Amino acid sequence: MSDHANPPRDSTKESLEARLIKAIVKIILNTKGKRVTLRARLIVRIAGVPEEHTNIVRAAMLLKKLALKKLLEKEIRKRFTNSLTLNYVVYEGTQLWNMVRSSPEEAERYLLSIVSS
Repeated sequence: MSDHANPPRDSTKESLEARLIKAIVKIILNTKGKRVTLRARLIVRIAGVPEEHTNIVRAAMLLKKLALKKLLEKEIRKRFTNSLTLNYVVYEGTQLWNMVRSSPEEAERYLLSIVSS
């Protein structure tokens, strides 16, 4: 068997993260309002990867990393069923918003460098 048939798991993870970051940039670019709410399932759907539990968890971990770097804000909503929904919000005028709007490709590279560290 050749090495190309079964790529190492790390390269698959990196390509998934790259696709998720591209989806985040796409969402911010296409928004018309002054804020955008990001959820893991939405990012997975827009990235075009299968909506499997592992992919949703990876998207959630990516959002958590970006929130820890203060690029996103956490918003917790309590629902009628007493369950909590965790959303991440990007507001107009924040560092991530301005970076994506001025140079999307540079923003993607910056976000990839943050995630890979």
